[in-house]
Amino acid sequence: MPAELQQHPHLQPWPDYLQASWLRCAHQTSATLWHPPHRAKGQTLQSLRQRKWGLLTTGEMALEDLYEFMEGRPCALLLTDESGCLLAQTGHPDTLRDLAALGFGPGAFFSEGRIGTNAINLAALEGMPLCVSGRQHFNQTLHPWHSCASPVYNSNGRQVAIIALICKVEAASAGDLALTVSAGRELANLLQMETLMQESQHHLSELYALLDGMDDGVLAWDAQGKLRYLNGLAANRLRLDPALCLGQPLEQHLLLPQRLQLAIKGQMPLSHVEVTLERLGGLEGEFINALV
Repeated sequence: MPAELQQHPHLQPWPDYLQASWLRCAHQTSATLWHPPHRAKGQTLQSLRQRKWGLLTTGEMALEDLYEFMEGRPCALLLTDESGCLLAQTGHPDTLRDLAALGFGPGAFFSEGRIGTNAINLAALEGMPLCVSGRQHFNQTLHPWHSCASPVYNSNGRQVAIIALICKVEAASAGDLALTVSAGRELANLLQMETLMQESQHHLSELYALLDGMDDGVLAWDAQGKLRYLNGLAANRLRLDPALCLGQPLEQHLLLPQRLQLAIKGQMPLSHVEVTLERLGGLEGEFINALV
């Protein structure tokens, strides 16, 4: 901890997590010598990016959208995984160049034992958003920098990423921490939506597989009357090509009898009712008997 802080006990003390970090760093690394961060490279980095593909694609989109509204502010937005490995970054070219000169490129690990106290490592360790600015960094090389970081959690409460804002101290803003918290929540919401969509698609695929194996023909259309599903048996008996019909209004290909239309409109079930369907389109005028 800086000597001037110790000489003025009336000043607001540093948070416990910062003091604990400095104590750990004193036994692991140097405060004056700069050691570039360890980096995952080559096949290791490629494998890591593949495992984190969903997080990476969603996170990159979130970072780019956020920085677009920052009007070229001299800062960088970073996305790491839960271990502090840098997966994606965007921001001002000068800031990204300065960070790269320190070794913070794709695959870099924000390890406390290597580079000293830093916001990304502490946010992951403490499980809460926080800032580390200027002389709060243990290593003197990072004293010109200001950083805020916020952990990102999935729907199961597991930490999956860290999102951070980094800039020079003179470019820092009072709202930086709130900004990273908001960005972290937005990313968490996007990841949850992606998970729900994947689960929904999985359940839908299972349902379609079940319907494909049925001994009856099955059709499904949405509220707008567009055909959304047609199993193989229905396609064969009704002489409908799924490649041509799916997504199009059912009425362009098949004319339902009045009784069936009224039952659908009134949301009334039908069971074992004989009807006659009229095939439209290229085979217009062809009638097909069916049991509904």
